[in-house]
Amino acid sequence: MVKSDQGYLKNSNSEAPVCVPLEKASVFNTLSHENINVLVDSGKKAGLTNIRLVELLITEKELG
Repeated sequence: MVKSDQGYLKNSNSEAPVCVPLEKASVFNTLSHENINVLVDSGKKAGLTNIRLVELLITEKELG
Protein backbone atom coordinates (compact mmCIF):
# COMPACT_ATOMS: atom_id res chain seq x y z
CA MET A 1 0.00 0.00 0.00
CA VAL A 2 1.12 3.55 -0.58
CA LYS A 3 0.46 6.15 2.09
CA SER A 4 0.97 9.89 2.39
CA ASP A 5 0.32 12.44 5.12
CA GLN A 6 -3.04 13.05 3.42
CA GLY A 7 -4.15 9.39 3.49
CA TYR A 8 -3.81 6.10 1.62
CA LEU A 9 -3.49 6.36 -2.15
CA LYS A 10 -5.83 4.78 -4.65
CA ASN A 11 -5.40 4.62 -8.40
CA SER A 12 -7.97 6.71 -10.21
CA ASN A 13 -8.96 7.42 -13.79
CA SER A 14 -7.44 10.89 -13.55
CA GLU A 15 -3.72 11.67 -13.53
CA ALA A 16 -3.63 12.28 -9.78
CA PRO A 17 -4.26 9.53 -7.23
CA VAL A 18 -7.08 9.87 -4.73
CA CYS A 19 -6.52 9.87 -0.95
CA VAL A 20 -8.88 7.40 0.71
CA PRO A 21 -9.40 5.53 4.00
CA LEU A 22 -7.63 2.21 4.53
CA GLU A 23 -10.45 0.00 3.24
CA LYS A 24 -10.49 1.77 -0.16
CA ALA A 25 -6.72 1.93 -0.78
CA SER A 26 -5.01 0.23 -3.72
CA VAL A 27 -3.22 -2.95 -2.68
CA PHE A 28 -0.22 -4.33 -4.58
CA ASN A 29 1.67 -7.58 -4.47
CA THR A 30 5.44 -7.46 -4.14
CA LEU A 31 5.93 -8.01 -7.88
CA SER A 32 4.12 -4.87 -9.06
CA HIS A 33 6.95 -2.35 -8.56
CA GLU A 34 6.06 -0.52 -11.76
CA ASN A 35 2.49 0.15 -10.57
CA ILE A 36 3.77 1.33 -7.20
CA ASN A 37 6.29 3.69 -8.81
CA VAL A 38 3.61 5.19 -11.06
CA LEU A 39 1.34 5.81 -8.05
CA VAL A 40 4.18 7.36 -6.01
CA ASP A 41 5.25 9.60 -8.89
CA SER A 42 1.71 10.80 -9.57
CA GLY A 43 1.23 11.48 -5.85
CA LYS A 44 4.37 13.61 -5.78
CA LYS A 45 3.20 15.54 -8.86
CA ALA A 46 -0.14 16.13 -7.10
CA GLY A 47 1.67 17.70 -4.13
CA LEU A 48 1.12 14.90 -1.62
CA THR A 49 3.69 14.80 1.17
CA ASN A 50 5.64 12.06 2.94
CA ILE A 51 4.69 9.37 0.40
CA ARG A 52 5.83 5.93 1.50
CA LEU A 53 5.21 2.24 0.92
CA VAL A 54 3.58 0.50 3.88
CA GLU A 55 2.94 -3.18 4.53
CA LEU A 56 -0.47 -4.29 5.75
CA LEU A 57 -0.34 -7.27 8.10
CA ILE A 58 -3.55 -9.23 8.63
CA THR A 59 -3.95 -11.66 11.50
CA GLU A 60 -6.68 -14.29 11.55
CA LYS A 61 -8.08 -15.17 14.96
CA GLU A 62 -11.05 -17.41 15.65
CA LEU A 63 -13.65 -15.88 17.91
CA GLY A 64 -15.74 -18.07 20.15
